[in-house]
Amino acid sequence: MKKILSLYIAWSIFQFASAQENSLLLKSERDAKASITSANFIALQSSGFTNELIKKFYFGGLIENDIISNSTQKLSSKNTIGENLSLSLEYRTKLKQKNENFAKRWLGGIRSQQILIGEYSNDAFRFFFQGNKNFEDKTMNLAPNNFLGLELVKGNSEFGIQLGLNLGNQLYDISIPEGALFTAKDGIELNGKIKLNAFTNSSVTYDYFAVNGYGMNGAAYYSKNLNQGKTKITIGIQDLGFIKWNKNISEKTLDSNFVWRGVAIENIFDSIKADINGISDLENTWIHEKENATPTTLIPTRIYIQYRSLLTSKIELQSSFQYTISKVNSAYINTGINYRPSTKWIIGFIAGYGNYGKFHAGFNTSIYISKNLLIEYFGNSLATEFLAKNSAYFNHGLKVRLAL
Repeated sequence: MKKILSLYIAWSIFQFASAQENSLLLKSERDAKASITSANFIALQSSGFTNELIKKFYFGGLIENDIISNSTQKLSSKNTIGENLSLSLEYRTKLKQKNENFAKRWLGGIRSQQILIGEYSNDAFRFFFQGNKNFEDKTMNLAPNNFLGLELVKGNSEFGIQLGLNLGNQLYDISIPEGALFTAKDGIELNGKIKLNAFTNSSVTYDYFAVNGYGMNGAAYYSKNLNQGKTKITIGIQDLGFIKWNKNISEKTLDSNFVWRGVAIENIFDSIKADINGISDLENTWIHEKENATPTTLIPTRIYIQYRSLLTSKIELQSSFQYTISKVNSAYINTGINYRPSTKWIIGFIAGYGNYGKFHAGFNTSIYISKNLLIEYFGNSLATEFLAKNSAYFNHGLKVRLAL
């Protein structure tokens, strides 16, 4: 499973800053004649993994039985998981123009992004981590299981809205709408039915610079200042786009009843003892593959609304709502408060719920190192990620802006 999940990743390149308005306590990056901004974020979330399990699963370490047992208590019939690692760089500059209603700036940027979006059943989790012996004389439900991974390059420019080109690198689009597995007593036989559809790269060799598809992307947002500039509301849509893949993609389908004899799986580290020679035999027997598939994939799209208001000259209240439309849809809401003890330092608290995890809370801070250099740290899960038995939420970011 870990090997499989590691394949569901995506790289994308695009402009970041317009997705979320900066604090009203900060000098706007749009006030500078020109600026360069680097924003780097990591997020690991899951409604069915605990904090202790997801850290060991991704960063390494011994996964003990009690850790798995704690996570099983968080499981529901449908569980979600999300991973997002992004590195971005953007440049923006003001434009000279007479029409004040037209965009006043030009922006160009790149972003490298690694993404996993997926959902999995209760029984699928238990089968993966604990094997099938706990299901003796029972039928486990292995559906629904859906995962989407993209590797793409996205370049953007902005004149009030964003438009860009997507260059697809790798695709992993896997759906298991039906899946059931019955384990006979003593684990000597597995009897099941699985329906699977998957689009993946034909080549098993990873090539970071390969271009296996083309598409377009776009984004737009609108901000309104109220209460003499003390309140700001922003609504927008981001990452709206698609990729049309070329013939380096293959489609694999499976819709079969099957029987395995002599199978006994203790846990994820055990080998599978069966009268087969390996996964290749399974593929040749049950999985039908169609080469040169050319699917079209919609990029996960975010719709958001954000509210910011100055309570005093030093205190700001902010709230936002976001809905992600993808293979596994998600909703997210947060609220927070920021305080500026001095003109060079801001500290804030934030709490939120949703996306691909559950509750989280943390802190953020912004520091002016000099007149033109701003460093921002976002520890959105810092207050809750050390609660080992809580549902997994690990979210950190670092943003550096240099005004020119």
